[in-house]
Amino acid sequence: MRERIAVMAGLALFLGWHWVRIEQPMMSWRVMAALSVAAIVPPLLFALHRRVLALLALLVSIWAVLSTATGFQVWERHHPFFLRRVGNEMIEGLRNWGATTTPIDVHRFTAADVDVRVFYAVLLGAVAWSLLVLRRPLLTILLSFVAFAVPATMVSLPAPGVRATFFLLLALLVFMACPRQTGPVRSANALQAVALGAGVLVAAAVLANAPGVTKGEFLNWHNWNPLAADTKPVSVGYVWDQDYRNLKWPRKQTEVFEVTAPRPMYWKATTLNSFADGRWMRQSEVGQYYNGGTDKIDVPPEDLPPRAAGSTASDMVRITFTIKALADPHLLSAEQPVSYELGSTQKAERDHDGTAILATDPGNGDSYTVRAYTPDPTPQQLVDAGASYPQDVRDSIRIGSAIIPAWGSITAPSQPVALSADYLRASDHIWHASGADKANSAYEAVVDVEAYFRSPVFTYDQTPNYKGDLPPLVDFMTRSHRGYCQMFSGSMALVLRLHGIPARVAVGFTEGEPIAAGSSTYKVTDHDAHSWVESYFPGYGWLPFDPTQSRSLQQRASSSTPALGTWARDSVSAAIAGGAAGALAQSNTSENGHLPQEGQNPTGHHGGPVKGGGVSVIAAPQHHRSLLQWMFLAFLAVIAVIVLIKQVALRRRYLHRGPRGLASACFHEVATFAGDQGMDVGPTMSYDDLAARLRKAFGVDAAEFARLGTTARYGPPGKADEAAHGLRGAMRRVKRDLRRELNLGDRAVGAIRLRAALSHEGRLDD
Repeated sequence: MRERIAVMAGLALFLGWHWVRIEQPMMSWRVMAALSVAAIVPPLLFALHRRVLALLALLVSIWAVLSTATGFQVWERHHPFFLRRVGNEMIEGLRNWGATTTPIDVHRFTAADVDVRVFYAVLLGAVAWSLLVLRRPLLTILLSFVAFAVPATMVSLPAPGVRATFFLLLALLVFMACPRQTGPVRSANALQAVALGAGVLVAAAVLANAPGVTKGEFLNWHNWNPLAADTKPVSVGYVWDQDYRNLKWPRKQTEVFEVTAPRPMYWKATTLNSFADGRWMRQSEVGQYYNGGTDKIDVPPEDLPPRAAGSTASDMVRITFTIKALADPHLLSAEQPVSYELGSTQKAERDHDGTAILATDPGNGDSYTVRAYTPDPTPQQLVDAGASYPQDVRDSIRIGSAIIPAWGSITAPSQPVALSADYLRASDHIWHASGADKANSAYEAVVDVEAYFRSPVFTYDQTPNYKGDLPPLVDFMTRSHRGYCQMFSGSMALVLRLHGIPARVAVGFTEGEPIAAGSSTYKVTDHDAHSWVESYFPGYGWLPFDPTQSRSLQQRASSSTPALGTWARDSVSAAIAGGAAGALAQSNTSENGHLPQEGQNPTGHHGGPVKGGGVSVIAAPQHHRSLLQWMFLAFLAVIAVIVLIKQVALRRRYLHRGPRGLASACFHEVATFAGDQGMDVGPTMSYDDLAARLRKAFGVDAAEFARLGTTARYGPPGKADEAAHGLRGAMRRVKRDLRRELNLGDRAVGAIRLRAALSHEGRLDD
């Protein structure tokens, strides 16, 4: 009995890990634990021959599951009968199922969240009855497979091979915990089980990583069409939501839309205009509802900057968006939208900032056209614009209910700013270190702060792992200096607003890539999701700036673009030479670059989940220990064989002599490493293409590697030999930088993944 209980605990942990990821944000582990206990306790009591207690526990468990899933209570009055109320909620959840995508956005589809929780409890309860009471191993494995397959096919999850291997281990333990006969395990049967288990693990590991088999969502059963391409809509809310958690891009890039425009721009979905509870969020300011439906949305002149009325043809552009696979109701635009022309009549609402949202997500293939005011003023024009902001813009320079005086004003805030002293100290630190405190205009202050965040003081990092004693943005600005677009944009906007410059965070996508050389149509993927900063300038309105180092705007006034004007470039150079150097000096004089603060714990504490597997909770009793040891050794042997096969596949290419062969081998090694971490690599990629994708996916600079590789591969013999001498060193530096961007789990899984090593992707012909 103890063996079955241990295996059941392992199954609950394994399946619960999958089911919490169906929702976004993820279901809390406290809720998952409550549902699991409610599902397991009744069959456990029944198996222990406590039949009356089991019946009572079953009734209590049904109530606990329904209450936990819905939040309804039996004793609540002024509501329909409890079971009827729950039933209506679950029926509504089934209706939501046709509109939602996965992971399920619980803020938009609360009833679908109820169904997920109830279905999990029912499935886990069925597994528990089969294992603990009926002792039917095949039925238990079948039910467990269903419970495992539902989340595995609904959402894209990491390490499919590792997860499949753990499920197979649990399946073997189910057989061991439900023997057909009592007594010790015979040695012959044990050896057969070891051989069978090792063979199954080898097959699972190879198949889970082989080209054409590994797929995060092998059967998209929610929107399955056997004749259609795999274009399941995806959400990018994990990039737009300013929660500052570690960012992990999906391994598979999905084209979310195509856009035709006269020039590349950032494609905006909405703006985050309020800072509260340590994060930027959207405070809706609806300008008009279209509850009866409309096929055109116009932004009134009073919501547009003055220059928009007499703008030139180059400033007023028409942009056409065609949705490919984007799960989001926001209509895309650029800079300052003027009007939207929809392909059909739809319910919608328009905010005062010009952004619009539909009642439902646009479908794949839907198109709409946007007219937008997209000025590209020079730095001097923005200096001359001054800081005479309209009243509504002045009122937007606020934190909570406190309005900050506009830049250049000598008055005090309307009331004390409701922020902790940590934020105020961090903001002042950036303001002075960047040189913005010496700026002669609001524009100069904006570009100084932007350039400072883009200086070597800060590092782009998708997994910054902040300490817990400071808010994430404070830690980013004062101690770690590591983060991605959420931290860069959120920090810059906060610094500007606290110093009287109107600023907000914009979310959407970078320009993407042209579908062909010279084309005005751009392909945009979910990996292009991004957040940046908008600041207001009289006459021109809200203009974009990008403090994130791995991205660049096509705006003359931004320090992020190579086309930056001479005046602004000199200002940026001064900011970096003075402010950044001063910040670096200050970082060297205080521990970890952290600003001294009263009452601060100098030690800090690194917290985080334990990343071990489920072996300890599913360990078998003493008389089965030797068999498990053999299985574990067999599993390690399989891993060793996989790593050996991969190394042979990589190293054999170095057998080709000469600079051409070396260039091919180095290209293949870098492409394989990146491909095994989820980056798309194709058979027609050049060295420059590979370097561009490495920068985009990981923020790694591989320009030197691309230059040397191209010369060694295609240059004349003398230059090819010279380039080949430095190529392997450049390759090692690229791989070193890649490893720094990855956590140990990703590196370990990538080491045993054979997808890129065994496929033709990423190979350069000899």
